[in-house]
Amino acid sequence: MGDMLNRWLHSGRMVLVGIALLAAAVPVASRWSLLATVETYDARLAGAQQVPPVRQSAGHGAGVFFVRNDRTLEGHVETSGIDATIAHLHEGAVGRLGPVIVPLARQADTFVVPPDTRLTESQMASLRAGEVYVSVRSARYPDGELRAQLILMAGQF
Repeated sequence: MGDMLNRWLHSGRMVLVGIALLAAAVPVASRWSLLATVETYDARLAGAQQVPPVRQSAGHGAGVFFVRNDRTLEGHVETSGIDATIAHLHEGAVGRLGPVIVPLARQADTFVVPPDTRLTESQMASLRAGEVYVSVRSARYPDGELRAQLILMAGQF
């Protein structure tokens, strides 16, 4: 039995088995590493957060955004109580206006991050510092009716 096992080990079959096991393990490991490094951000939109504040809006909204380890961004914002026309992600601190960094695509009352959107390293630093916000505009408030900073969900980092 020992001689047969020794011949099998040296015949190259063991190398093929090792390669197959490694190939099967790599995709699983990659998936787990991606899951472990996803950052989740929350956004609770309100007119009072807009600059200047919108005090007469009956609208509200919420959003969730996910950033993977390669800076790929996914997510959406849902609104109600307003006739939303457009939404963007902006780079800017609380109480300050900033440039658009990601225009969101409208789908009914939901605005989504376009596929294959990737943040720059500078934008990632701003996001992690709490200096990225979502703004939703309407016909009534073309400069913005609802706004929320993207906040890293509790328990991460």
